[in-house]
Amino acid sequence: MSDAPVEELLAQIQCHLDARQGARAGEVVPLPHGDRFSTTVYDSLEEASAVMDTIRVAPFVSPAHLPVVGGVLQKARRLAHDLVVYYVNRLAGAQSVFNRQIAAALIALVADLDRGGQANPEDDIVALRKEVAALRSQVAALEATSVHSSRSPAGAGR
Repeated sequence: MSDAPVEELLAQIQCHLDARQGARAGEVVPLPHGDRFSTTVYDSLEEASAVMDTIRVAPFVSPAHLPVVGGVLQKARRLAHDLVVYYVNRLAGAQSVFNRQIAAALIALVADLDRGGQANPEDDIVALRKEVAALRSQVAALEATSVHSSRSPAGAGR
């Protein structure tokens, strides 16, 4: 089985979503495609990026089969349902904003790690300890030279 038809289908779906929702200007984050992680990580990021803004609830009210009061009952149910859908879609909008931020953070994190960011904090700790040791030796050397300069005869005449 070839991945080409799947890629074409994903491209068509993305075009359809962009046409339906409008392209999100300024929010397009390039997806990383490195080799540091398994392909599942990159595929999951791609899927999350594609569906992160698709939370919507469409109104649906089943038809009432009562001959005399069915129309009135249907209208009352429709009004109540529309009110619920309005508030659910407001919540879904907030969830979409959260999803967009989380997906962007994950994409940036994976891209940073692909570019060479260290995933192991132990390596950072070792490097920082070496740097602290080097700085301590520099401070000790500077203190030693300042002690010698304060004991010199030029410093004693003050």
